[in-house]
Amino acid sequence: MKIVLLDKKCKPYRKHETDAGLDLRVRKGFAIEPHQTLIVPSGIKIALPKGTYADIKPRSSIFKRGIQISGVIDENYRGEVGIMIHNMTNHFEVFAQYDRIAQMIIKKYETVEFEVVDELNETERGDGGFGSTGR
Repeated sequence: MKIVLLDKKCKPYRKHETDAGLDLRVRKGFAIEPHQTLIVPSGIKIALPKGTYADIKPRSSIFKRGIQISGVIDENYRGEVGIMIHNMTNHFEVFAQYDRIAQMIIKKYETVEFEVVDELNETERGDGGFGSTGR
């Protein structure tokens, strides 16, 4: 993977060699209101290897505060990586410039052909979901 640093202090890194995700920082400080959603700049652009995408997730310490972060960066995107952040709480949150708030995990993907049909084949589970198999 190739990375362009729009701000040298935003260089992604792994705290431990075996960490799956690269920690991402925010290029600018910001405040987020309760239940508000923002896209904040990461300070990087990336070129991903063929057949991969970047999965953007919250750092666990951020998620524990009630902040959700998500995103998918496709391999052909060349703009600044944006971090989609949603404040699920009822209180105001403030983040300083260069805070580590997200992690970027590079994953392989497979494209499949799809066919539109009128119905699907039957299975033992059927359409049971959302806890239908018990605890």
